[in-house]
This record gives sequence, structure tokens and C-alpha cells, in this order.
Amino acid sequence: MPIRVLVADIEVALSTETATQLAEELGLTTREGADFDAAGAARLLEAPAGDQPIQFDRREGWAVLRALDNLFRGGRLNDELTRLRETIADEIPFEPITYDLFVIGFELEQMSVVSCAGPLDVGDRLLTKEGVWRVRDVTQLTGGGQGVTCVSAYKPS
Repeated sequence: MPIRVLVADIEVALSTETATQLAEELGLTTREGADFDAAGAARLLEAPAGDQPIQFDRREGWAVLRALDNLFRGGRLNDELTRLRETIADEIPFEPITYDLFVIGFELEQMSVVSCAGPLDVGDRLLTKEGVWRVRDVTQLTGGGQGVTCVSAYKPS
């Protein structure tokens, strides 16, 4: 039986496998002191209330959007998650923010990442096709372009 998620007046059905994938990413996205509630969103996906659709509050919805942003950058979105991402993004709109990514102790060509789920902060999980990172520092680049921010990160063990 699919897990139903209600965003505004739009219902999105997720297979159990897809809901599990999203809940796992939310568990990895959880960060102490964050303004979003990844743990709360994961709990709702792991134990839906019968046949009632899941409705995320704003903080949970933001966490889901951040997790979906990671899965998108990592090339791990299926059609169900793409639809959920688009639906939540319409309700919690963020202007895309482009970051130059610098990775400590890892050879990586100059790379940019885009966050469509709000600004990155120290401790955030950052999933890309090249790897999984934790943000260590966020700074403004001198002479950088329009709102370009430098993200220094380390690869978690």
C-alpha cells in the first residue's frame, strides 16, 4: 500500500521503498540546532497513521525539501520523489543558491553545487555525485559573483 503525502491540496503517493529511502536520507540530514525538523519528518514516514495522508508542518516540509535536494544532486531521485520535491518547492519556495565547493584533503575539480532548499550551514550533509560531505565552513568569496558562497567541507568517516 502506498504512503500518501498531502502538500497543500496535492496528494503524492510514495511506494514503501521510496518512503524508506527518503526517511533514511532525512535521518542523515538531521542536524542539532537546525531550523528544520528532519527527525520529525522521518518519524512520520516510518510510521504513517493508517490510511490518513502524511501532512508535514513547515519545519518538517523544509527538512524533506533539503533531503530531496541532496538526493537530486546525488542523482538518486525517482519519479515519485521528483513529484514530491516539485510539490513541496511550490509551497516552501527558496531562491536557488550557488556555492563553490572546496573539499579538504580530497582532489576535486572546481565544482559548484546549488541549494534549492535554503542556505547551507555548518554541519549540513551535502550529497553530490562525487561524494557525501559535511559542511565545515561557509564564507563569502572576495570579489565573487552574485551571491556566490564558498563551502569548505570534509568527507565524513
